[in-house]
Amino acid sequence: MFDMPEEILDGLKQIAQAQQSLMLLNEYKGVPVSYEASIRGIEAAAATFNVHKYQAVCLTLEGETTIQSKPLSLAVRARVTAVDVVQGTATLTDFRAAVYTVARRLAIRVKTNPPVSVEVLIADQSMWGWLENLSLIGLGIYLPRAQIMHDPQDVFQKDMGLRIRLHPPTEEAPIELVGKVAHGTPQQGTYRLGINLSADAEAQRAIEGYIARRQAAIAHELQIVYDRMCARQSQRPLS
Repeated sequence: MFDMPEEILDGLKQIAQAQQSLMLLNEYKGVPVSYEASIRGIEAAAATFNVHKYQAVCLTLEGETTIQSKPLSLAVRARVTAVDVVQGTATLTDFRAAVYTVARRLAIRVKTNPPVSVEVLIADQSMWGWLENLSLIGLGIYLPRAQIMHDPQDVFQKDMGLRIRLHPPTEEAPIELVGKVAHGTPQQGTYRLGINLSADAEAQRAIEGYIARRQAAIAHELQIVYDRMCARQSQRPLS
């Protein structure tokens, strides 16, 4: 495993020599943005990459990214020093081992926009909150503390079964789900609940459809931002 920046750079050099591709991982408005990239060259402690146009947008906006490639044996965080959106290139430096990456999740997890109301049903009790994020295997929700009659850690015990009803404003009908409590975290005025889903085929199709529409909306928005960035860059005077 690579632990030091020099070892990470050596790993990147090996990837470049083998002409292997790698993945860059970013997030835009709660939706993972991840495309293949290739290394153009390495000089001193910096590496220049060929990147997808939407990745170039995210790199410009975030100023950082995560690199993943099997030869590296670990995820690597890097700082962006330059992006040429028109040419589709980006220069990265300050390489270090990543503690966490969006790719560690077993499924694409998106944050909701516009907000999605959630109804949690326990026996004869119904509680309303809002959705934080959603994937095929789990979701995160926030419940106002006032909605929970007793100590939430007593109410929501680990592996407890729940029925959940999502009410996306973009969908014609609610999405009915079944899951188990994975964890709960008290927060200021709310209780954050992580739930592992046991979705049937119909529920999975509904979730897949929602995620696909969020991804399509994000791709459309990234294209608009990309076009604007290209226009601004083209108007920039030569140095």
